[in-house]
Amino acid sequence: MNRVVHLRHVAARLTQKANGSRVLRAGFLASLVRGTGLLITFGLQLLLARLIGDATHYGLYAWGQNLLFLLGAIFAIGIPLASSRLIAVHHARGDLAIASRVAWHSTGWLLVTCALGIAGVTALVLAMPAELFVDFPRALILLAVFAAPLVSFTTLLQAHARAKGRLLLAFGPTQVLRPLFTALIAGVVVFWVGFQLGAMEAMIALAGSLLLVLLLQCVLVARTGRRNAPLPANEPLAEEGNYAPSQLMHNALPLFATRCATLTMQYSSTLLLGILGGPAIAASFFVADRLARLGAIPGTVVAAV
Repeated sequence: MNRVVHLRHVAARLTQKANGSRVLRAGFLASLVRGTGLLITFGLQLLLARLIGDATHYGLYAWGQNLLFLLGAIFAIGIPLASSRLIAVHHARGDLAIASRVAWHSTGWLLVTCALGIAGVTALVLAMPAELFVDFPRALILLAVFAAPLVSFTTLLQAHARAKGRLLLAFGPTQVLRPLFTALIAGVVVFWVGFQLGAMEAMIALAGSLLLVLLLQCVLVARTGRRNAPLPANEPLAEEGNYAPSQLMHNALPLFATRCATLTMQYSSTLLLGILGGPAIAASFFVADRLARLGAIPGTVVAAV
């Protein structure tokens, strides 16, 4: 009897060590991808500044990029974070059918919120007088508005992959491949097509890179989904309480309300400085912000591990 108890304790310790090693490997992978992504993003900004060659146009691009990502986060209204929490719970329980339903439910809600967001912001921009668009062209703002859903959906698929423990699939496309795609498109525009890269062209390159990332994420999700087929519909599944797919928006809205302050601090500085001081001031602050993020790489690595 004592021997059986001893073997159980040994097995429990081995399982605990294996789980700890798995967590450390996952943390190291996440920190490596994030640190690499920050370095590549900074290199991308240097490349774009060199290709654009004008502080005003680079400031317009920086301002438009911040607007695009801010609108993408607003259109999502907390759906990626809320759905990822529900998926993580059901995935850990083995309720893959409900996890899949949560993913489809969140996609449907995101289509609705993005459509309403585009319609509302576009109507507002078109209703404003032309005098307000002297420094920042209306076309640049509308491009950011229509490309914002790409940010929303790439964030959604990133959150779903992270909830399932697929960290490379979660962070690789958005943090590493996206800036590489942007640099590739910008390079093709300048060196192959022969166009002069301006703010609009840089924004189109950014939108194109987001579209490529989204398509890649969809392909990877489809491939992993075929390998991990959900449970049959007649299986007894845990769908109770706040973890049911129908509770998605009840969880998403409070999460979005708590993240509003973070979103404001992350994106509003460049936007406000651009409005108050002009595109050149926005460009200076944008570069300084990217340098500050490089300095935060060691802390990011330590926190992830």
